[in-house]
Amino acid sequence: YYVAISTGTGATACEGPRQPVAVTIETGPTASLAANGPLSLCSGSTLTLTASGAAAYLWNTGATTANITVSAAGQYSVTGSSVSGCAGPTVSLTVLASPVPPQPTITASPGSTGTVLTSSSATGNQWYLNNMAIAGATGATYTVARAAQQGSYTVVVTSAAGCASLPSASQAVVLAAVGATAASGLQVYPNPAHLSAEVRLPAALRVDRIELVNALGQVVYQRTLATSTRQITLDLAGLAAGVYAFRVHDKASILSVRLVVQ
Repeated sequence: YYVAISTGTGATACEGPRQPVAVTIETGPTASLAANGPLSLCSGSTLTLTASGAAAYLWNTGATTANITVSAAGQYSVTGSSVSGCAGPTVSLTVLASPVPPQPTITASPGSTGTVLTSSSATGNQWYLNNMAIAGATGATYTVARAAQQGSYTVVVTSAAGCASLPSASQAVVLAAVGATAASGLQVYPNPAHLSAEVRLPAALRVDRIELVNALGQVVYQRTLATSTRQITLDLAGLAAGVYAFRVHDKASILSVRLVVQ
């Protein structure tokens, strides 16, 4: 293209020097669109979408920033523009909604070798002890076999899409230690107990003290005894209902039995 100044019209017109004019057809940029995670949303979660490759952006949400954070499923699109304002093609992606697994439940099955905990979900489990994840404990069952594993257990179920359930209700597990059998002569009754329980101590023990330990491993009751003591009454008034370990300390060992307080 060119432009020139002309005087007059027709045959008498006089045209001045022509000046070239370059016209460029600009194509608007095609923006790239990415997400900071899988294109699925769990209930209550968010996803950040990022556009790049253009000077300016316009989303179908009305946003004009390069990044937007979304919390609902649906189709999201963005149009990129150049510095001169030329708009490119619109690009889009679809965010799906992923269901959250139902809150699991735990079934406890005490046995001779420990307590087996079973989740209501066959897959996706993660077991927790006292609110701490147990490494490698991802099966449908978990066996508590040692006194060191006593405490409050919960399980969380995570779906294949990465959505986590609410934690299960806690399940307290207290184990009897080795030697805390009827043969040891240690008796606690009634069990379950309510306001009080009677304790009969083995004649062979030289008892130092007794204590009650809750499912979190906290000593909630402690009493020093004369070594000749053979029978006592435990005052359980004021204790929360739950499962406790009743422990008897003597000079050489510790006996422990499971006591349920109602």
